[in-house]
Amino acid sequence: MPRPRVSIENQEAIEEIWKGDKKLSAEKILTQFKTDHGDVGAPSGRWISEHLRPLRLKEQNSQEETPMKPWDQWGKDPEKIRTFFAVHRVATNVCHKYAIHDFVGLTSRQNNWVEKLRPFFNLSDYFETAWLLDFAMGFADDEKFARDMGRRFTPRVVATNLLAQWQWRSGEWPQAKQQTTPAPWEMMYEDVEQRIAIVLGYKPPVYRPPKEPPVEQAQHKLLEELRAQGLPIDEDHASLGMVYTNPEEREVEDDDQL
Repeated sequence: MPRPRVSIENQEAIEEIWKGDKKLSAEKILTQFKTDHGDVGAPSGRWISEHLRPLRLKEQNSQEETPMKPWDQWGKDPEKIRTFFAVHRVATNVCHKYAIHDFVGLTSRQNNWVEKLRPFFNLSDYFETAWLLDFAMGFADDEKFARDMGRRFTPRVVATNLLAQWQWRSGEWPQAKQQTTPAPWEMMYEDVEQRIAIVLGYKPPVYRPPKEPPVEQAQHKLLEELRAQGLPIDEDHASLGMVYTNPEEREVEDDDQL
């Protein structure tokens, strides 16, 4: 029986994982997909490999877009100047916070999306201005990716749904409220400044659990070997590094010596 067709949303999710790290194998992408979205509707590792093969080839010809100094493209419209100045201030604040020292400005594509999305956000609020920049960077990245892949640009379903959630997030339009997954700005652990910093080049630290000291590793290995042999283990003493494989027999021997 053939596997169900992979949905557009899941194709986009697979590509987003790959875009985050182009060196990931198909199996690692699949593992990350299942972690983020669950097993339902997950494509096979083979499907991922075949889907990404032409994209990997086209990616080799992709070129980075040059950032522009803010005053080189602000123009003479006061409202446009105010908009670009606000998002540039957010970007410079983020760079200072995350020690990003090579920031020059946004790309022309990113600024174009800032201008398009401006009506959705209140620039007098730093939080909203930061989310404007985050959205603009996301749409600009999707548009550039479509160009690099030789595709007609269509905004991702997830991105457009998030923008709709932002539009209707207030209680002024209760009839527009829908039961959806929590948006990033509704999650306590989601930091919009860190999201922006990652796009600008910040590498978050990777957590790695501490390694066991060599002595503890040896003790742990010994316990596993004894358990594999079916020998009884005195668990109370094992936690202290003392292993008796037959404590009852030891007590009998002690009695005989008295």
